[in-house]
Amino acid sequence: MLSAEHALTENVTRHLGAISLCLTNHYRMPALALIYCGVDIFAALGRPQTQQHTTRRDFLRWCDRYLLPGSELSCSAIDLYAARCAVLHTYTSKSTMSREGLAREIVYAWGNKSGEELQRVLDMAKLPSKYVVVHIDTLASAFDKAVRAFILEALADPEQEAALYLRTKEFFKDTERIFDL
Repeated sequence: MLSAEHALTENVTRHLGAISLCLTNHYRMPALALIYCGVDIFAALGRPQTQQHTTRRDFLRWCDRYLLPGSELSCSAIDLYAARCAVLHTYTSKSTMSREGLAREIVYAWGNKSGEELQRVLDMAKLPSKYVVVHIDTLASAFDKAVRAFILEALADPEQEAALYLRTKEFFKDTERIFDL
């Protein structure tokens, strides 16, 4: 039987690797879906031990604690949550929250296109408060760093470590490798 530690390592490695593969092959929307699903996953892993269900608040808290600090992202946690809803529910950049003015709509830059250039265009069009530009590579890098920071912090605290491994026991496991022994 695979241990919780192995399940965590295996799943994190594969998830981050899948994001990288998508970006390398210019599959931008699948990469975004994996990033936003990943934030959901780690927000769930980091929720209080007594809390059974993951909420929007957990997503926002995880972004504010791990994803946004030290990143070059100019969006807020609520912008990211609205973008998550847009990408995962409609495969677009528009969410209920952005349409209602509760969050800015994220416009994505990629490749050698600078997010700053696109932001300047939006600013000239007098749309800066409605939109924010995020470079997909910057988001992916910030997510990678956030995951590593989250895991390191959890492993440094015995109570958090126990909660983390308790939850990762429920992860799907790739059993194909068991038969390759």
